Amino acid sequence: MNKLLKPLLLIALCAFLAKQGWQAREAHQAGELALPDVSAAKQPSTALRPTRPEAVHPSLFKCDGRTRCAQMGSCEEAKFFLAHCPNTQLDSDANGLPCEKILCD
Repeated sequence: MNKLLKPLLLIALCAFLAKQGWQAREAHQAGELALPDVSAAKQPSTALRPTRPEAVHPSLFKCDGRTRCAQMGSCEEAKFFLAHCPNTQLDSDANGLPCEKILCD
């Protein structure tokens, strides 16, 4: 019986951890959970880099799944998406300024 109990406990533990991870992923995608930004740890110095783009009034735009600069209509919209929406790909050099080559030169 002991030989059977260990694998069953291991399977139950793996299933529990997978469920917790999936729920955290769904919450993050829904904007309910802010996961820590580990990319900041890789940066040598954040003192000179802006921590957040200029404030844009949130009621002008909404997160709708767009993630790339080519999908933005203006620099202001790109700044809103960078500041408020998850999983964007708007700041390739991680300096806090979105779409520098296309919209925000």
